[in-house]
Amino acid sequence: ECPAANRDTYSESAQFGPSAFGNEEQQYENYYHVACQGQHHSKTETNAPSYNSVSGLKVLDESGETPPSPSFFAVTEVRGLEQAHGLLTSFSKRLKKRGLQDCASNLRNIRTAMELYALDSSGNYPERLAELVPEYLDEIPECPSALGDSYSGSLELGETGSYSLHCEGHHHHELLPDKPSYHSETFGVLDFGEFQNQGPIKLADVGPVPKTFFRYETDEDILLALDSKRKLVFFAKGNEAQAFGNKRVSHTLPAGLEEALDWGHSESLYVSFNNLQGLYDYFGSYLKASGRSRASKILETVKELMGGLQDVQVVAARPDGLHFRSRGYGSSIVVPAGIPAAAAILVPNFARARAQGQVTACKSNLKIIATGVEIWMVDHSGRPPESLEQLVPETLSGIPECPVAERDTYSGSYRAQSDSSEPYWIQCDGDHHENAGFPENRPAYSGESGLIEK
Repeated sequence: ECPAANRDTYSESAQFGPSAFGNEEQQYENYYHVACQGQHHSKTETNAPSYNSVSGLKVLDESGETPPSPSFFAVTEVRGLEQAHGLLTSFSKRLKKRGLQDCASNLRNIRTAMELYALDSSGNYPERLAELVPEYLDEIPECPSALGDSYSGSLELGETGSYSLHCEGHHHHELLPDKPSYHSETFGVLDFGEFQNQGPIKLADVGPVPKTFFRYETDEDILLALDSKRKLVFFAKGNEAQAFGNKRVSHTLPAGLEEALDWGHSESLYVSFNNLQGLYDYFGSYLKASGRSRASKILETVKELMGGLQDVQVVAARPDGLHFRSRGYGSSIVVPAGIPAAAAILVPNFARARAQGQVTACKSNLKIIATGVEIWMVDHSGRPPESLEQLVPETLSGIPECPVAERDTYSGSYRAQSDSSEPYWIQCDGDHHENAGFPENRPAYSGESGLIEK
């Protein structure tokens, strides 16, 4: 039941199928729409809020506008601004590379559809890509970087029963214009041409840390931003990510959380913040609308007993051990005096656990690279690539970075030996995992014996 109407306002509004409200143009079969029927909420239109299976929830905020709702949103505190700026710059460039990967996948799907068409048409290819729809393709795919179909206009049929097509225009700035491309005589291999931006991104190449709120250039459905003043990173993903960022990033943090972050400063290991205000408001409005005054008073009493509706806890690592601070409804009146003594034992354990986690991630990186090399060898008659750069972006989206060194420590150590029982060798160059008990240049991976730890 709607708490404002005190009755079921949803059942009669439910509509399904092609004729349902909001589905007049698309005519989706598996579509539904449901709304709160009537005018029961202030600052909303009639029959709102509503929900449909395509665009999701529509509910007006205090300004009378529908707030954007991306699929994911997060705010993260950072310590070193220079490192954060460098990593975000690198990450944003990798996000844009995904557009190239999706474009290459589109070309492969079109290639498969062309071959299926030819099998059914005595070896003849279609003159237009539109002829592949809907029997061989549901629709002509769109290049995510071009935001549209960049393939149909590029199709050319050869005189010898061949064809070529490409991503028309210059939508992938790491490549030359009209790349990637495909020609049927290359037997399934895409042509990416010459990469314009090669090598890992260095912190020195990204420029100074921006002094104001800064958005990194990414795909349209992603928001990635750095607030240097508050040392916060904003990340959102979804159709409304950029618009969502415009409304949310300027909001100040709750006072209790701001105070906790100031107390922990750059030494914070763990921060937990909970806010029950929204839940309290919901139940309060429901009880008030239903006339349950006694229950409303009980809810107020519970709030007073809890000492508030927010709770924040912080653990900070300092030279004399771990420090703990708690404020809010989950707090204890007295913090046990034994915590600093126990902290002297916990801090080294934490450091060892962190080192073990990092070396596990490094070993995972080696396995990922080795898998890429093995895939390459299958496609090239058992011959390993001459360098790891050849794996990007066809086989791997990029060469991973060692979590301790925060850079690619693998490419420089790679050795390829086609005529040997050990076709390739990769290692983590340097002594980055000494804290985890690993010797220099370990872990490593051998094409003959697999992962080598010590």
